[in-house]
Amino acid sequence: MGARRMSTRTMISICKYKLSPKVQPLFGKYDLMSPLEKVTQDVLGLLVDSLVLDNNERMERIRATLNNLDDRHDADNRALFGLLDSLIEKSDDADRQTELAVIRDEVFPIGLKVNNLSWQDETASCLRLESLLQKKQSLRSALDKISLVDGASMQPRSALDWANDIVATGKDMEKLLQEYAALTAQEKAPAAGTTGQSTSAKESKARNRFFHLIRMLRENASMAFEDNPSDAALFWQTYDDEYRKANATSGKEEASDPTVTTSNTDPAQANPSNESQTPAS
Repeated sequence: MGARRMSTRTMISICKYKLSPKVQPLFGKYDLMSPLEKVTQDVLGLLVDSLVLDNNERMERIRATLNNLDDRHDADNRALFGLLDSLIEKSDDADRQTELAVIRDEVFPIGLKVNNLSWQDETASCLRLESLLQKKQSLRSALDKISLVDGASMQPRSALDWANDIVATGKDMEKLLQEYAALTAQEKAPAAGTTGQSTSAKESKARNRFFHLIRMLRENASMAFEDNPSDAALFWQTYDDEYRKANATSGKEEASDPTVTTSNTDPAQANPSNESQTPAS
């Protein structure tokens, strides 16, 4: 039925309308409606909390997070490269300078050009560093012996810690890139019999609460607004409009929904024999 075809976002809009400054005073105006204001707020919260983001929104959030991780990756590279480079410059021992230069070039084979790579290639460089640190104990030991003390926390951090930070950021980027690729694939080829959208169990539960709320509102409003059809029309305007849109899309008659009345009837007057029914799919 039409009500079942309403999107979760439409249900959110309906609840927000009932809680808007124009309509909300009607809850307080009628004793029968007053207790349902809190219920409406609760259902709105459930709907918002349960909403499953569509792929475009998820991809947008992933890109924003990847941008932040990329900035962190670049900053960590500059910090570690700069530390090793500074130690080379400041050292008076030629052998030590050579040792530090070897360490720097092993960690940064293309120098800070690594920061100009694509996200995929930056991730690959982090995984290369992880593999290098696992295989070369001598490199790990050399980096671990280089440390600085943060003046604020007074906690020493070694160059190995900084290298591990780079690796950790790369692994975070790798997970997000995999998720992004999966979402891109879904957009290009949604599963057979689907539209590329999904409804979680949490969202289904919230939607059912919305239908239950509408039935409770209809029952109480039928008596509360009995002598005030203008208030009834104002209160139900958005729900009935959205129901008719959904019902028109489905090609079914308005009268098939037990929670809605026709355009020639007071919207608060639901059919009592149908009040206990749940709108069917």
